[in-house]
Amino acid sequence: MIKKALLSFFIIFMTYTIIVTYVVDPHKFVSEHQWQDNQIKAQEYLYSNTDSIQHIIVGSSLADRLVVGYLPDIYNLSMGGLGAFDGLQTITKKG
Repeated sequence: MIKKALLSFFIIFMTYTIIVTYVVDPHKFVSEHQWQDNQIKAQEYLYSNTDSIQHIIVGSSLADRLVVGYLPDIYNLSMGGLGAFDGLQTITKKG
């Protein structure tokens, strides 16, 4: 009985691990804290191809909660716990 339970656990665990690793978006970065989220946002903006983006939202934590996934050509560079000037500094660093 214990062998069946352990075997079932390992099969379910391995299936879950494979699905989470390869089926769900493997390039999605998940932060554990808002400061990590701010750093991920800034790095994605600086190092990805964002030249075709026409509008950028900068702001504080309130603007950070806006869902802009359905709006085309808009990038949300607002950072939680920081102000609009930090987003503007990131934009000027990109040039």
